[in-house]
Amino acid sequence: MTGLHTQLDWGCRRFFKQLNKNTFEVYLGKKTLILSELEAADLCFCINRVCQEYKNSIIEVENALETWNFEFVKLSESGGFILFSVRQELWELMQQFANEFDYVKGKSEWHLFHRKDISIRVSRGIRDHTFILPKIDIRLDLLPNNKINIIYELNNVNLQFIETGKFTLWQQYIGIQ
Repeated sequence: MTGLHTQLDWGCRRFFKQLNKNTFEVYLGKKTLILSELEAADLCFCINRVCQEYKNSIIEVENALETWNFEFVKLSESGGFILFSVRQELWELMQQFANEFDYVKGKSEWHLFHRKDISIRVSRGIRDHTFILPKIDIRLDLLPNNKINIIYELNNVNLQFIETGKFTLWQQYIGIQ
């Protein structure tokens, strides 16, 4: 969305190149077009509308998830936030599902899990997308109603950003990562 709602002559849109005062070269996928200033302005208007709707959707999803409201927890060697709590039986079913759809056992779109100790890794085996793991309160053995907190674990890179002060809130680094 680079250049969203900017003027053509500002040069902020990577796919536009101004050839002269009234002519623009536009790169759209594998197509290159030469457009007048009016045509280029119309194209920018269309792109702004589409990208703004996309941006609104991203904001709407983030608002629905309300990730800033998740409770941060410090674990022995890492940290993360509590996604939700489940009964112990459901956690065991989640682990069974992850084991059955381990990415080393198949190539379907469902094969994106891997068990590591008690955590579940979500990825395609190339790079971790996330780890989820249970956290049982040792003092209470289990939460009320036999529930276990499911934690989204932040990896060391994420935590380094927090510790170095580059981000003042851990929520700032979650986003698309």
